[in-house]
Amino acid sequence: MRHLAVGLFVVAVLASGCAKKASEATSSPTASAATESAMPSATAGGIPPAISAPFTNKGTHDVAGVTSFAISADNDNGTYYFEPSILKGKPGEKLKLTVTNVGSVHHNFTLAAQHINNDMNTKGSTTTVTVTFPQTGSVEFHCEYHGALGMKGALTVS
Repeated sequence: MRHLAVGLFVVAVLASGCAKKASEATSSPTASAATESAMPSATAGGIPPAISAPFTNKGTHDVAGVTSFAISADNDNGTYYFEPSILKGKPGEKLKLTVTNVGSVHHNFTLAAQHINNDMNTKGSTTTVTVTFPQTGSVEFHCEYHGALGMKGALTVS
């Protein structure tokens, strides 16, 4: 009888471990599908190749000829992003960019190629930077804290 009780206990422990693995496996494809839909390929969605995966695309805005522009940094429902995510400008054009943290956590604006790394500690805080569009192609910007979660964008020439 004791061997039967120990055997049932072992089966129960293994079954609960398998159930956990099954639920993890179920959530992985869903998360992967959501991530894939948030990062279209360069050919399908016009995403600049400078942006590495994962990437949450919240739109493109043409700022050619504009001297100042505002974007937001957000984390709505666990999705981290800049909006708009892609800014199009003319080669070498300078843009005064104001980034506002509209999310519930600490965010950052980093444009490593131009030595910019500024924090926005609380909701409503802003940072204003002057960025320069590349001569060709695009350059990525990201949140230092949430870039790995898709919070990236790009300056691209039109």
